[in-house]
Amino acid sequence: MVTRSELDTLELWSGRPARTRLRAFIAASIAGEGHQEREAELARRCGYRRAIVVALWTSFRSHVPVQKLPILADFLGVDLAMLVCFWLAEMCHEDDEERIVEAVQPQYTSDELSIVETARECYSEEKLVADVRSGRLEE
Repeated sequence: MVTRSELDTLELWSGRPARTRLRAFIAASIAGEGHQEREAELARRCGYRRAIVVALWTSFRSHVPVQKLPILADFLGVDLAMLVCFWLAEMCHEDDEERIVEAVQPQYTSDELSIVETARECYSEEKLVADVRSGRLEE
């Protein structure tokens, strides 16, 4: 369940460039004193032996695998749905279906991808935030 605070965060970050939104959010979330230790811990939780993988994400040289989103959500203390919105914005910025399929295969079937596509057509990030705030959708 996305909280009001997370909706505010989603709305704030929706103004950022779609191609780097998730990675910029991760970078901002772990920035500051001790960021190298946080990068190393996040890498360890994601199953990587070296922090360079996370550093590549936060320097925009590599994309975050969709399979790592639940771990990221737990590590950053945010709702998974918010990170999925950011991930979709990065990976699907131009409705490039081929990149979507490549990014999520073999995690999802074609039927599941159809559901995601339909949801994207029905709800942009801005419409989702507006609908929840107006009470048309529950938080």
